[in-house]
Amino acid sequence: LCHDLEHPGVSNAFLVETCAALSNVYNDRSVLENMHCVRTFEILSLPDVNVTGRLSGEVYAQMRRLIIGSILATDLALHDKYLSMLGAFLEGAGGDAEEASRDMDPVLRASLLLKLSDISYLCRRPDDAARWGVLAAEEAMLQGDAERALGLPVDPKRDRTATSVAQVLAGLIRDVASPLIEKCGVAWPVLLHQMLDRLLINLSHWDPPSPALSPHPGVSERGPHTPLPSHLMFPS
Repeated sequence: LCHDLEHPGVSNAFLVETCAALSNVYNDRSVLENMHCVRTFEILSLPDVNVTGRLSGEVYAQMRRLIIGSILATDLALHDKYLSMLGAFLEGAGGDAEEASRDMDPVLRASLLLKLSDISYLCRRPDDAARWGVLAAEEAMLQGDAERALGLPVDPKRDRTATSVAQVLAGLIRDVASPLIEKCGVAWPVLLHQMLDRLLINLSHWDPPSPALSPHPGVSERGPHTPLPSHLMFPS
């Protein structure tokens, strides 16, 4: 509910490039994510919605660390950093990453789960993924329009004259969603079965299938052979 609170529909890079007030407040670093954190705790400080008032100082500090850490992790500029952190954890876990994941740092775990949630629309049923995807791609292209109007360099991924909705979404799957889901799936295999399968189905709608991306063993277009727990299932 909070990780994109009051999002203005443009990227951190755009805010920095245009010297927006927010970029000055947060020194050009994870501008939007820092703002989301601040707004979250401003709301939580209001008497009518303050659910933290009775927490001990220690528990409140833990909660604050968890919320701030996970929201900051959704900055795509830090995406490779979190993939590297997860990779280092998996390497240290040895043969049983799923069991070792129980001892993962809580902030890293929450950060990865929130990052997965952030891109989960790409893993919905094709019709739902397309509806959300069109909105996400159009938001990106509106920023490209603004960059052009301001005489700024236009990011090719946001240039509606040079790309398409399908290309934008296929790029997000290849560059962002797939690497994250595949690595997280080593620690949490149950996620890999459902999310990666749906991701590849959607990719096939938006771009020719890539040999670099193949379904997880035991997964078909009808879904995983082993049913997921009900609380992890997508709506049918």
